[in-house]
Amino acid sequence: MSLLSKQRYHGCAFAIGAFGIVALFCPSHATAGTGVTIESVNDYSQPGCPGPSLANSIANGDGFRNGLVTGSGFWTAGLRYVDNGVYDGDFVDPQRSGDSLDHDDLYFDRAGDAISYFTGHGVCNPNAGATNVTCTSSAQCTSPMPGQSLPGNCKSAPGFPGAPAQGLCHYNVNRSLYTCSTGDHYNHSVNYSNTFVKWGESSSAGSWAGAGTNGGINLAVLDISCAVLPQFEWYQLGPLFAGLHIVATVMPVNGDLANVASRGSTFASRWAANASGVVTDAWMETMNNLPQTLGSACSDYTIGGGRGINGCGLYVAVTMDSTNSAAQWKMNTESWYGLQLDSNDGNGTSYWYTKGFCNYDCVTWPIILP
Repeated sequence: MSLLSKQRYHGCAFAIGAFGIVALFCPSHATAGTGVTIESVNDYSQPGCPGPSLANSIANGDGFRNGLVTGSGFWTAGLRYVDNGVYDGDFVDPQRSGDSLDHDDLYFDRAGDAISYFTGHGVCNPNAGATNVTCTSSAQCTSPMPGQSLPGNCKSAPGFPGAPAQGLCHYNVNRSLYTCSTGDHYNHSVNYSNTFVKWGESSSAGSWAGAGTNGGINLAVLDISCAVLPQFEWYQLGPLFAGLHIVATVMPVNGDLANVASRGSTFASRWAANASGVVTDAWMETMNNLPQTLGSACSDYTIGGGRGINGCGLYVAVTMDSTNSAAQWKMNTESWYGLQLDSNDGNGTSYWYTKGFCNYDCVTWPIILP
């Protein structure tokens, strides 16, 4: 039996000794958190799961957690689930869904945790907001396809027809992360742009998001394909904020995320180098410290070739809060120390900021045409 076997009836972890159960630990609803939880999926071979299977998700997640949980006490080990142990219900708030199989409060969004990191599949398929309608201005993008919704924009990048003066119309579509477990009940798909996924709610944040106060994380890392599209951050990521400080992810513009093994450990090394550094800057620095991705679809335009993206794209961080100053502070000032304090929790999504670091010249090649 593993130390933290998945239990569906409570959120306690049994420590097993030679003579049976020697201790019972239950997470407290404290106002500060040091726990680091990871959920990583390599194996997508179960029937009905999106494919293909991945090679480096587990190594990537473990690298992040191991790089933070060093024995110093600054960070502590949260949960670690991989492959079939990662359930889609781990990410969904039971108070929003009303489903007894949903337990983000016991898994991805536990009280006492500061950071959770998911690495696996997202969605970049043709129905994920793209069209083949050419444009030279976002004002021309007013006719979404079925399953898409306004607003629209004219996205451009090297490789697009007529770029940089021309692009393709893109529209808003809900985003999902994908699991592949026999314990799934949402068909392996976690739609975090709907109202059932709410992260970071605590006694400090209050219950403004309708998810109670039993969450805890302050940084969520989504190491997945197409986690958010340019200019749609409020629509696609905003619904999951319920006190959460920061979402860190990768935004491919033309291409896809590279499932590299070292993104997590590289991000963790930024903490080790400077615990007082700004968290969002550390995520941007992660891109520059990854090995080159040779043969990238955008290799003629990238800075050193890819850097964890199979094409052109950027590392992005998103913050949201009820006031402009609070959202801006989380983006430009909050350090790793701040992630441990629920007193910094947000209480709304009226204001949002995005910080991005491109792996190509996105001034000469603007992402969105006005």
